[in-house]
Amino acid sequence: MIFGLKRAFLGVEWKSVPDVIRALAETHVELFFALPEGEEFYRSALYSFATRIGVNMVSVKKIVLDVLKPHRPNGLEFASTIAEKSPGCRVSLAVSEVDEKTETVVLVVEGQDLQYDAITEIVSSMGGSVHSIDEVVVESGPDENATK
Repeated sequence: MIFGLKRAFLGVEWKSVPDVIRALAETHVELFFALPEGEEFYRSALYSFATRIGVNMVSVKKIVLDVLKPHRPNGLEFASTIAEKSPGCRVSLAVSEVDEKTETVVLVVEGQDLQYDAITEIVSSMGGSVHSIDEVVVESGPDENATK
């Protein structure tokens, strides 16, 4: 089923299931993590299979960014837009400095499998720029030995 879904999803011929798993790892497994029911089953099965074939899969759980943004949109609109465009995440924003036309904020985004590029694209689309990544939390797939 994984092979057929990925093959149909990308419209590309794959030669083996490991090729599919590697491609899934490269695309952050968005297809499978978007499943509303049984998500943890699919995630666990995919990580387990990927581990067996030597593909290291990790997911970003938390990113803390130092962001320079204009006064408009305000902090609530800014954080809400990021949350709307990154389903399943939690966003918090704290203003650390205010200048005449801009504010420096600490943006904290937490979720199951955060996409850094997507978050920075959203920030840029609202006139902001990421100055630094101040903290990250990254988790690898489940430890096969922990359940034995």
